[in-house]
Amino acid sequence: MPHSIPSLDTARFTLRHWRESDIPDLLDLDDDPEVTRYVGSTAGRAEREALWRGPIGREAERVQLCIRLHGSKEFIGWAFLRPFRDASGDWELGYRLRKAWWGRGVGTEVATALMAWGWAQPEISVIGAVYETPNIASRAIMLKVGMRDAGERNYHDGGLLPYCEARRAKA
Repeated sequence: MPHSIPSLDTARFTLRHWRESDIPDLLDLDDDPEVTRYVGSTAGRAEREALWRGPIGREAERVQLCIRLHGSKEFIGWAFLRPFRDASGDWELGYRLRKAWWGRGVGTEVATALMAWGWAQPEISVIGAVYETPNIASRAIMLKVGMRDAGERNYHDGGLLPYCEARRAKA
């Protein structure tokens, strides 16, 4: 069972478990074709809404954290740190941001906070992320937060994708 990541604060943002009231923002994010161009097709809005509503009341299944600007209700996007869906024991970092916030250091700031939380968990020894080859901005974030190119990884049985990872320093 995955850990329940607590709310986290960065210099500019609060990361917290999403609530039912966040669902319209979460759906609107995926309605932007530029935001989802590297994540493959997304289901229709009604189907996505049902998927978001499904885990309400089951916090352990709500792994995405909403990103909100401090002192504001402005929705920036979401991020997660969760075990990969295979038996490796490695953890996956992911994020999706509103286009208005691209290029403003959000991904790096959020990924840094999530990785710091992850490294505080003694059982986490590898944190990695996959990306689509043309998504050089996402790869750049991975490298900025200390990951290194690590070949390819089968992602959710959907085929191989380029992969970056960081490994816990050995004591």
